[in-house]
Amino acid sequence: MYKRFIMTGLLSLPLAAVAAEYPAPIQQLEQRGLTIQAEFEAPGGMTGFVGQANGQSLAIYLTEDGQYAFLGQMMDGNGQNLTQQHMARHEPKPDLASAWEQLENADWIAEGDENAERVVYVFMDPNCPFCSAFWRAARPYVGENAQLRHIMVDILGQDSLGKSARILSADSPIEALTAHELNHENGGIEPLTQIPADIRARIQANTQLMSAIGAHATPAIYFRDADGNVRQLMGMQPPAVIAEQIFDQPLQ
Repeated sequence: MYKRFIMTGLLSLPLAAVAAEYPAPIQQLEQRGLTIQAEFEAPGGMTGFVGQANGQSLAIYLTEDGQYAFLGQMMDGNGQNLTQQHMARHEPKPDLASAWEQLENADWIAEGDENAERVVYVFMDPNCPFCSAFWRAARPYVGENAQLRHIMVDILGQDSLGKSARILSADSPIEALTAHELNHENGGIEPLTQIPADIRARIQANTQLMSAIGAHATPAIYFRDADGNVRQLMGMQPPAVIAEQIFDQPLQ
């Protein structure tokens, strides 16, 4: 028996007769694509888990009898969000040094001088407006001094896969990506409807890599700082951060 307050936005899962390491409700979540990353003692005799699904981290709480699992925010009687504390304390921190090697070996589209000292990786969904905003903000800095490597993923919208496939299958993927971004406000590039298996596999591998290295939003940006440490930033960033931190150049 697991021995391990008010909750909002809860999902209750019944006990299923499945024997494995975790109680049945946790197994049910795993079967639906959740990966358990950490386990901890939670209030009220419950057991807490940190899981990840579709690149998003979340907290799960298992009742003391092991019969029900709840997903949502745990609040105490003072209105304090305990889930935020649990996630901050128990969510595994990505190994960014290892992630950099994985990024180097990923399937990316390069833009800028191949001999540039500065290399920046960015996970991009073609339907992400913040990715488009970052692409536009990066224009003054990509070139001789910096190379931007775009990693196309499929996490937003029904045609994200088709648009990423159209870009990757083009004779010049970077020209296709540029055309897409210049027309992003009007929907961008036409999605590919018949996606070759190899192109589909490449996009799926990129999407899986994004999740594996701890990125849960696009754009997910990776670069080395002045000390050589790998940095991770998610979402659109302020102009000064893009210029001075990400591209190591004066703000333009």
